[in-house]
Parts: sequence; C-alpha cells; structure tokens
Amino acid sequence: MTNKPTTETEKLEFMEQAMEKLFKIKFKLRLGDNLYDLGIDSLDVVELQLNYEETFNVQLPDDNKPMIYVSDIINLMP
Repeated sequence: MTNKPTTETEKLEFMEQAMEKLFKIKFKLRLGDNLYDLGIDSLDVVELQLNYEETFNVQLPDDNKPMIYVSDIINLMP
C-alpha cells in the first residue's frame, strides 16, 4: 500500500492518477473543477471513492451530499 495522501496537493495528485487510470486521459485538476464538466458521471465518482478506500484501506464517510466539484471528493478524504 502506498502512503496515504495527506495534503491537498497529494490528494489532487491521487485524483489525477485515479482519473487517468479510469479514463485513459491525463487530467490537471483544480479544487473548483466541476466533475460533470470533466465528463465524469455519478457512477465514476463512486468508483473514484472506492478506489481511494481500497488503495489506502480506509472507509470514507457515507455522505448523501452530491459530489459536484473536485473539492467535494477531496474533502471526504481523511
């Protein structure tokens, strides 16, 4: 297992790598980026969250709040 990202920058880098694996496209993310404008749908968001949980053996909180921005996912990461 890799070291869990702790800083905002590390979390953004993790998201970029996970999205690159998922979509086979390089991303340069910012916290205010709208996930849907990037071509991500709600199932992709769930897949990104599951990827984080599996990679770092953590449980993200169940949050019924819609994930619209990159910061919404980043803020869930412990």
